[in-house]
Amino acid sequence: MKLKQSLRLAVLGTLASLGLAAGASAQDLVRVNGQTLTVAQLLATAPQALSDPRVRAEALQQLVREQLLADTAGMPLESVQSQIDAGQADVRRRLLAQFAVERYLASHPVAESKVDDVLRHVLAAAPTEQYWIRSIVVSTPKQASEVLAKLRRGASFARLAIDVSQADNAASGGALGWRDALSLPAPYLALLQQLKLGEITGPIPIDQGFAVIELLGRRHAPKVDAASLRAGIVQSLRKAEIDTYVAGLAKKAHIQWVDGAKGAGQ
Repeated sequence: MKLKQSLRLAVLGTLASLGLAAGASAQDLVRVNGQTLTVAQLLATAPQALSDPRVRAEALQQLVREQLLADTAGMPLESVQSQIDAGQADVRRRLLAQFAVERYLASHPVAESKVDDVLRHVLAAAPTEQYWIRSIVVSTPKQASEVLAKLRRGASFARLAIDVSQADNAASGGALGWRDALSLPAPYLALLQQLKLGEITGPIPIDQGFAVIELLGRRHAPKVDAASLRAGIVQSLRKAEIDTYVAGLAKKAHIQWVDGAKGAGQ
């Protein structure tokens, strides 16, 4: 614990003093037993380190820890050289790929109008209501009807759920908490919209068997954070752009799968 804390303080102090200015890829960060760790090594480990202080601190701390361990390895270089070479090749490939992605996206930015269009559709489809429900799931319609009959005679829903439900929420008395249309089975939603608070209905055929549900609450869904949603949409559209770009590259490239490796590469 003391080592981890001291490393963290050293890392934070180094980062604070250097600031990791853009373009300082050759800048020394720290020396561990005479071995220099640089900004270039940090960025090779975590490309996001240049823009995210938390990532910077964690990645540099990890580099220091790895160097401390490497110093104690005591293995002849020849025995690990092939692994080192493979690791360096892997880092080089990843960095070049990342640079290629950034360059492509810089020249093919996601159109704001496209983001706005997707955002409008997502907001329009966002659920407006949430339901607090609990459920009991059994294997057959007959079992569900028996559960329903017991409940209507005054049996405890929670106790029955614990005793007979085969759902993952059985131990919590069948409670599902607040759910919206996107997180509920479609058969539940159709019935919930008609139920009054405290009402029970079933049997309902679902993938896991047959359910009996009780509506305990209804409320307006929380307002969607449009800014966070927009950021997620931008990332999704950027990924789609890259996926399309890479697919085009793959069509033009000569890719030869060896010894049945194609399945693992798809």
